[in-house]
Formats: sequence, structure tokens, C-alpha cells
Amino acid sequence: MTRDEFIYRLLCVTAMEHTDDLWWRYRHGGSGPINDTDVLDFYIECNDLFAWGCSDCESVTPDRIAVLEQAYKDCPDAGGALYCSRIRQMRPQGAWFCKGYIEAKDMHWFAACGPERKVGYGNPYPFLSEEEFKAQQAAKAAKVEGTDV
Repeated sequence: MTRDEFIYRLLCVTAMEHTDDLWWRYRHGGSGPINDTDVLDFYIECNDLFAWGCSDCESVTPDRIAVLEQAYKDCPDAGGALYCSRIRQMRPQGAWFCKGYIEAKDMHWFAACGPERKVGYGNPYPFLSEEEFKAQQAAKAAKVEGTDV
């Protein structure tokens, strides 16, 4: 795959509502004008995904582009997070699920990424089962409906 083909596939998968997932960095390879030694590095943002209060990202390379594309096919609302979880073979921290980024039907994708994590520093909440997650979301919805805003 050429560099242009890789960049095209990457931009297609992170287009529209997923543009915030993609970070990039340009590194000039020499002292003259832009040339073939220049490098573009690409990353998928995963702040607070694996540890509480943490800035983080996972690199995207040509050999990983198929993993990224599959993650967005499997979980369109949180494909970037699923990509990072699959690359690291690690479940997100439990608190990430409290933010409502995904639906209960997508919990199994993240559960398959790695073993359950110990609750502690960087992971203050347990990973919820799909049933627990549904109950939590229903309770939040009921609280919002009963609130005067």
C-alpha cells in the first residue's frame, strides 16, 4: 500500500463525525522544501480511556489500518476507542462507560479486548456487565426525566 492509499483509507474511516478521533503530526525530514523524507504520523485519541485523568493516543500505521476499519464497522459510535482497546489488548477503565459514549449492545466488543481490570488507581470503577450498564443508563434517563431543567 502506498503512503497516499494509507492516508486516503485513514481519512475515509475517520471522516464526518469521527474527525475528533484523529490526531496527526508532521515531521520535516530535511533542511529544504517539503520532500519524500518528510513524515506524517497519525494517532487515534484515547484520553481517559485506559486511565483516569490521562492524555493518550495510539498510533495508526499502514499495517494497522485494517484493524481501525474493522473497529469502526463493529462499533460505529466508538470505533476509535475500540481500535485502541484491541491494539493494547486491554479493556477501557470502568469509568469510561459511565460517560455514555456507547450503547449496551456494544459492551461485548470491549469485553473481548482483554481481561477484567482491577479497580484501583487509574481505574476507579469496575467494568459493568451489559445488564448492569443497561440498568445504569435507564436510571440516568429516569433521573433526567424527573428533573426540572
